[in-house]
Amino acid sequence: MKKLIKSFFNKNSKTKIKPKDLAKKINALSTHEYAQLKDVLYNLAQEGYLEKIGKRYSLNKEKTDKLIGTFQISREGTFGFVILKNSNLNDIFIPEKSFSTAFHGDIVEVKLVARQRGKNLEGKIVEVIKRQNEEIIGILTKVKSYYYVKPDSEEIHKDIFVASEDLNGATAGDKVIVGNGLIVNVTVSVSVQPVVVFMIVIVPVYVPATTAPKLGTTIGLDGNVV
Repeated sequence: MKKLIKSFFNKNSKTKIKPKDLAKKINALSTHEYAQLKDVLYNLAQEGYLEKIGKRYSLNKEKTDKLIGTFQISREGTFGFVILKNSNLNDIFIPEKSFSTAFHGDIVEVKLVARQRGKNLEGKIVEVIKRQNEEIIGILTKVKSYYYVKPDSEEIHKDIFVASEDLNGATAGDKVIVGNGLIVNVTVSVSVQPVVVFMIVIVPVYVPATTAPKLGTTIGLDGNVV
């Protein structure tokens, strides 16, 4: 019963509902089930998971469990899903505008919004908890006075903005690595889509064209293939 009630409020995060109406929603219609439902509602309110105002119960947004999962982006890069850990909810639909600075494969925290896409609730990414790739390899490119790295991996859907003072001797056209784990949540509009300021250290990787590593090869910060 507790899981059923929590699932209802997670899917209807803005609903304020009376016990009798909730019983009808979750089909808890017998006398025993209704008594159990009221007991669970009382306990969830005591725990702070639910908030009671008058006779109605609603989700206490400040106390709800965080929704954490793995972010997966569609091939088109226009939408994605967060595959939740330890949750009864279906995968959370994420439109492109709600990607924040997350990349494919990152572990993220997602917040639900008051919309539903088919069988899936819609959400937005509010925090990147762990990066799948702490180093990103790509080609340094210059557009007007801006520098950015175009990643080799097609799974990384955004270009990486690099401040000119952080080029570390690299020039446009170089194969480079960006990375040291520092995440800076800033965006700069260089083209139609904003690029992400992801790392602040850039290391040139000078590799002859005939011996360039294949996509997926791991290269250390010293430029050597691992």
